[in-house]
Amino acid sequence: MNAGKGKSAQLSKLRERAEVVLGPQGEDLPEMSAEEVRKLVHELRTYQIELEMQNEELRTAQEELTESRDRYSDLYDFAPVGYLTLNEKGVILQANLTAAEMLGVERTRLINQRLSGFVVAEDEDIYYLHRRQLLETRKRQTCELRIRKQDDRRFWAKTESTLTEDTDAGGLQIRTILSDITERKRAEEELKKAHAELERRVELRTAELAAANVKLHEEIAEREKTEEQRRKLEAELTHTARLKTMSEMASGLAHELNQPLGAIVLKAEALAFKARRDPARSTKDLVESLAFLAEQANRAGSLVRRMRQFAKHATPKRTTLTLAEVVAEVVPLVEKDLREAGVAFTLDADQSLPEILADKLLLQQVLLNLTRNAIEAMESTEFSARRLDIQAHVRDGLLEVAVRDSGCGIPADNAGHIDDLFRTFYSTKAEGMGMGLWISRSIIESHGGRLWAEPNPDRGATFTFTLPITTQDQENEAATDRLCHR
Repeated sequence: MNAGKGKSAQLSKLRERAEVVLGPQGEDLPEMSAEEVRKLVHELRTYQIELEMQNEELRTAQEELTESRDRYSDLYDFAPVGYLTLNEKGVILQANLTAAEMLGVERTRLINQRLSGFVVAEDEDIYYLHRRQLLETRKRQTCELRIRKQDDRRFWAKTESTLTEDTDAGGLQIRTILSDITERKRAEEELKKAHAELERRVELRTAELAAANVKLHEEIAEREKTEEQRRKLEAELTHTARLKTMSEMASGLAHELNQPLGAIVLKAEALAFKARRDPARSTKDLVESLAFLAEQANRAGSLVRRMRQFAKHATPKRTTLTLAEVVAEVVPLVEKDLREAGVAFTLDADQSLPEILADKLLLQQVLLNLTRNAIEAMESTEFSARRLDIQAHVRDGLLEVAVRDSGCGIPADNAGHIDDLFRTFYSTKAEGMGMGLWISRSIIESHGGRLWAEPNPDRGATFTFTLPITTQDQENEAATDRLCHR
């Protein structure tokens, strides 16, 4: 109803304006017939309807235009980016609400201010170059800089500007779009820090890997050195066994050879003596031959005696040591054999055992012989039952070491003759020389101990040896010997 009243009022005003324009011309209207008046009224009504229709179309167009302008205004003011219109000097002529909010200033107070006044001092050169390139090239320009709000808070902004003609006032206008890219810049900074941190960690990890690689090479070198020492020690132990075997074989051979050589000498000397007493029965050649025979026999005896003396084992180099030191160097020598034979190994010998005065190399030879014999004795034993135990403890003032296996044990026919195992050239193995146990017993006895064997109640055998514990006087004597041999 209000709209209808407004429309009537508007038509009344228009009529009044039309009558004013028409003026007194209405008095000069000619005389018209009724038909002419009817036609005129009809035309006037038609014109009136056309005018009303045009007026309605204009009103609808005006409403649509107003609605479109309002939509544009909303889109302009509440856009997610700031819109600014500047003159050639960079003065703000127009701004939307978003731009005002981004700059922290009311829109009315933002007009006629320079945009450069909101740029941080460090980025003023960037903005100056941005405006200059825009005016020179008249092409779209983009830059990223920091904006300072009215309250001194800062944010990163992407600035995009274009140049347009001002048709009303003449000259040029700059249309600028401000986009807040603070979060993107923060993300880029975080990414940069993360990348730097990643590079630092990569460098650190690379350094760690390099150090680990160096350490690995050192460990490999150390293992190779240990392996070389193990091989040298094993070779030395084997050489010691061979020297010991050579000593006994040389002694036996010398003993066996001295008797026939002595008989040869006696026989040759007797022949020579008889030939001298009865020259008629001998010739000069026979005498010379017999003399030569005697000479060579004596020479052979001399060589045998020298060989026996040379092969004779020297006095052991005894030092104060613990059984743990001996075992620590023997176990690595048999680890491979134990592993390949599937033998479970246990050792019960700690550092608290008392010290002994002994030749470490010879004791290692004893333990090496006993452990290898034990491994070989378990070749026919099922894998799950293969065990090798070395135990050491003090009993009756002596250090007692027992090597126990779960092998074939001592044959029944040798049960009453266990000592035969320790005789020279006696072996229960087809390829054995029968020297290992004899050498081991001789070494232990040379140290003042004993070595014997016993069958186990269940299976296998135990070889046990004892060694005297070092006294204070022996330790002092050993220390004196070391000083004397320096």
